[in-house]
Amino acid sequence: MLVGLALATISEAIRNALEKAVAAERSAEVLLYELNPRIRNNLSMVASVLKLQKRSQKGQAAKDAFASAVARVHVIANAHDHLLPKEGQSLIDMRE
Repeated sequence: MLVGLALATISEAIRNALEKAVAAERSAEVLLYELNPRIRNNLSMVASVLKLQKRSQKGQAAKDAFASAVARVHVIANAHDHLLPKEGQSLIDMRE
């Protein structure tokens, strides 16, 4: 009888731990789903602000520096998009 009670208690603890793990995984997936578009939008905003600053510059060296910064932000945005897992994909092929 005592063994049965212990097994039931352990089984309940395992079930609760599993439910918490599944809920945490779902929460992490939702967070990533919401976070990635925000990152993409923020990078787009940074590039836009840099382009506006470039337009207001008089010297060619400053314009070139802003153009270089915009290009770097675009590279970061492309890398971010490339590193996002696709639907049904759990691993990222780093050889691409």
